[in-house]
Amino acid sequence: MIINKGLKFIPPCQSHFFSKKPLKQIIEQEYKRLYDENVKNLTDYTFPTDDTRAKEYFLAIKTLLEQLYMIPIPNKIARNARYLSQMIKSMQRQLRKANIAVGQTDKSKLFFFIDAQEYEEKIKNYMNKTNAYQEITNGICPLADNLHLVILLLDHLLERKDITKEQHKKMYPNIKKLELAHIYFNLKVHKPDISVRPIVASINAPARLISSFLDQLLTPIYNYVTKDITFINGIDVVRKLKEYQLQGYLNSTTLFIVFDVTDLYTMIPRDGAIAALTRFCEKNA
Repeated sequence: MIINKGLKFIPPCQSHFFSKKPLKQIIEQEYKRLYDENVKNLTDYTFPTDDTRAKEYFLAIKTLLEQLYMIPIPNKIARNARYLSQMIKSMQRQLRKANIAVGQTDKSKLFFFIDAQEYEEKIKNYMNKTNAYQEITNGICPLADNLHLVILLLDHLLERKDITKEQHKKMYPNIKKLELAHIYFNLKVHKPDISVRPIVASINAPARLISSFLDQLLTPIYNYVTKDITFINGIDVVRKLKEYQLQGYLNSTTLFIVFDVTDLYTMIPRDGAIAALTRFCEKNA
């Protein structure tokens, strides 16, 4: 296995020159990606997204994107971009020929190179151990069934008046962008056995908008309740330790403990998680 340290540079102007999409569509997609990521960050820290400063910030981002994409590209940069594109495609062909898998490592910007067969073996071992995911082997896509179940649920909640029409509309799947949720794996090179971490890609899955709605609804409540026992960043850790010391709790016998849970998400029983969430909401909502 070879680990290449970090991103040395970003190949310039690849989307500008080689994407088949209209420039306006590229700008809109890039803006939406940045908008969604920033909205989530603001929501996580209970900052209102309709605040004047937030609106000005998002407007500035969109304006900057439009300016950057509309600026004429010098010929020298254009030639370099074409050269890099050809080089990347050549590397991809060579890697496929050598049967080598390439991907980003878990929790870092490093990239791994691994024999494809060894990589597949690690994935199979994980799938067999957790028994949490199902491989589609019959060639029948369950996307239509998933969509049907989600719509039935939303219609049922609306009929019972558990949700409003506006909430129903907000959580209703976007039929034009539907995609079956799928899984891929990153290597955990920081672990002794170099195991794999599953990443579920479900951004266009039928239930995605329900998930987003619940996240926006519950995250501010959770952050507020746990703000005194949650570390946001390194500075916050130092601040909390200072408070801990002033309260007389930090002394020579204080223990700092780090623990790790193997396969965290697949180890949590579904019914138990729902029961815990129910108790949390009843107590704090």
